[in-house]
Amino acid sequence: MKKKNLNKAKIQNKSKSNNNQDKLSTKNKAEKKQTSKQQTIRIPKPDFSFVSSILSKLKLGKISNSAKIIFEIVRKELTAQFSNPAIYVVIAVCLVVLEFFFFYSLMQTRLVDLRPLLDNIPWLFIVLIPAVTMSTLSQENIDGTIEFYLTQPITEVQLLIGKYLSNLIIVALAVLSTVPSALSLSIFGKLDWGQVIGQYLAILVLASTITAIGTFVSSIIKNQIGALLVSMLITTALILMGTSMITETVPLEMGQVLERISIYTHYQSLSRGIIDFKSFIYLISLGVAFLIAAYLPFVRNKYSTGTKEFKNLRLGISLSVILVLCVAVIGQFIPGRIDLTQSKKYSLSQSTKDIISNADDIINITVYASSKVPAQFQSQYREVRDMLNDYENYSNGKVNVTYKYPDKDSDVETEALEKGITQVEYNVMTNDEISVKKGYLGILISYVDETEVIPFIQDTSSLEYDLTSKILQLTSNDQKIVAFIEDKSTHSPYYDYTLFKNLLDGEYEVTTINISGQTGEDTETSNPIQIPEDIDAIILAGTTSEFTEEEKQVIFDYLDQGGSMLALIDPVTVNQQSITATLNENSQYDFFEDYGIEVEQNLVYDLEYNEIVTFSSGDQPYIFYYPFWTIALPSKDSPITSSLSSITTRWPSSIKITDTDNVEVTPLLKTSASSYYQTDVYSITPDVTPSPTEDQMQELTLAVSVTKKVDNKTQRIVVIGNSEILSDTTVQANQDNLQLGVNTVDWLSSNSKLAEIRQKNTSASPLLFTADWQANILRYGNIIGIAVIILSVGTVVVITRNQKTKKKYKQEL
Repeated sequence: MKKKNLNKAKIQNKSKSNNNQDKLSTKNKAEKKQTSKQQTIRIPKPDFSFVSSILSKLKLGKISNSAKIIFEIVRKELTAQFSNPAIYVVIAVCLVVLEFFFFYSLMQTRLVDLRPLLDNIPWLFIVLIPAVTMSTLSQENIDGTIEFYLTQPITEVQLLIGKYLSNLIIVALAVLSTVPSALSLSIFGKLDWGQVIGQYLAILVLASTITAIGTFVSSIIKNQIGALLVSMLITTALILMGTSMITETVPLEMGQVLERISIYTHYQSLSRGIIDFKSFIYLISLGVAFLIAAYLPFVRNKYSTGTKEFKNLRLGISLSVILVLCVAVIGQFIPGRIDLTQSKKYSLSQSTKDIISNADDIINITVYASSKVPAQFQSQYREVRDMLNDYENYSNGKVNVTYKYPDKDSDVETEALEKGITQVEYNVMTNDEISVKKGYLGILISYVDETEVIPFIQDTSSLEYDLTSKILQLTSNDQKIVAFIEDKSTHSPYYDYTLFKNLLDGEYEVTTINISGQTGEDTETSNPIQIPEDIDAIILAGTTSEFTEEEKQVIFDYLDQGGSMLALIDPVTVNQQSITATLNENSQYDFFEDYGIEVEQNLVYDLEYNEIVTFSSGDQPYIFYYPFWTIALPSKDSPITSSLSSITTRWPSSIKITDTDNVEVTPLLKTSASSYYQTDVYSITPDVTPSPTEDQMQELTLAVSVTKKVDNKTQRIVVIGNSEILSDTTVQANQDNLQLGVNTVDWLSSNSKLAEIRQKNTSASPLLFTADWQANILRYGNIIGIAVIILSVGTVVVITRNQKTKKKYKQEL
């Protein structure tokens, strides 16, 4: 009876629904007719219902709720952590150690470079991060509070992510506590903020990976001390395995593998100020893999190990970890990087792109490299491959790169040696025995029937310049000529100025002339006394020889024809063995008096900006701030010096400038306002510090550029009151000196094809203090001051927290 009634009800409901559908159908037809009539006068409204459908499928509401839960977990964890005074003590102690060693070396070099500080942080992570993460989940397991967590509307994934993020935030705050050091350094010098941002990003990426390792270890080891020690062990292993102390003591193949696995190797790649996709993907993937693995203990606690659900989840987690690690491996073959440095040090310059893309024929670049590159050369080899890949990509098909392996083919080895490729020897561990192997990493550039070679690539910092300059030599037909006045110069490009000459050789033809009647390196070839018109610039590198009026006129005739000249004048000659100075009667200090320039017969010293030198007395070395080795400040108003940070001048003389018609004089180098000079009697021993009065101290000019137009021809002259400024010993100590010399020749010869590339390699800016107290404030303010601030904040937070807790407890009572 009940079944009949139910069936009857169903039939009635069905008929009602059919009637309703018929009515709706009739209504829809009527609406369609009405719409069709009004189509000519109405625009239908767009239907965005699909958007809400997609959003509902994405379950954004659940994602938003999960984010809120994770945020609350992070907030709770941070509140608990920062209520513990130990965290402030740990961060303060770590910061003091870091800053002490950093500023100790900084005051020796006096260069504004933050990398020595940041490069030590990964070693600090070996202790800091395991100490922060050791109680992440192990303490929860001991106290049994993890079950309480999971009885709340919180998933295991939310809890894991919340715990991980809270630890990462603590580590990040510890790292960012070094930012005041960067800010304070920028007050006394110029920082490359793009590079600094890249370095901090590299540290934070590394921190995320090590924090994931610590979280994983804490999830599988219940004892906090055990979790601390195991985390330290894993982190130490992943950092050390890429260093030379390990890779050079294991078999070659193993060393290559360890170097690629090491997180420190990938950190170093990022810490230069670039986002290298290979290293970035590897570090992120490794961190994700450890976080996924940390989920497994949750599953073990939730399900019995013998159940099907547990086995399926364990298999899924294992496959996920393997998949993420595969991404890390595949990522090593993904090229590309983002250069954050201000000068784009690690990107091809526009000059290089123009030179290679405008070549008339194919440029063949052959790399001779060992098939098994030793671990100590792995980073160079990767940089070479990445850079040559850029050369191919930006050449419009004009560059062809080939790789050959001499250790695999004896014919290729013979070919490499014949072409001038250098083989180096290195130690290899095989079967517990050390053997000596030969290695190759050189480049041959071929264009039509001519070749240039880079025998061995030890350092990639100047690789772009080396490659492009050699390509320019092969592809250019209008190479400019620079000539040293050999018979009047005290410095030779073949002895004293070899580094300067070698850099010029990349773009110029460097030769010598003898204005007394001979020209060229072959002094047996006699030529007229005039300087050939095809010489683009002449260089007088110090002189102690007397000029005849005819010889002077030779130089003036050359300049009147639109010639250019670099004159390095020494009014005072210094004997570096006895450290004594005497007046140079034949310095030609007044050679350019008609141009409104005179190099004064004095020795300049700077009590504020000067070099640190080491002198020996017997067997005892002494370190001095030596005021006669001044640090000159380059002008930003000239293309010669605008990109330079500082210039070292050793026993310079000042330049007096007077107003002269039709002559434009631009100061290039100046001392600080705490400078003065000696005349007549010169006392330059390092144990005697000059003591001028405040009224005497002044800013002095050490170098100038001169432009003069005569009969629609432009004369260009650069005068520097010091010839040691481009000597090999000086430019080795300061690379900016080398850049100054080449930039000067570029300006004199109106040539700037490679200037953009060279400017990338300028040295760090010097630390410039106007008083001794500033150095002390910088040093101790960072070493002690920041630590004191952190401890003070910690004290306030802990006391405030305890007072709130006591007040709440009393209210409950």
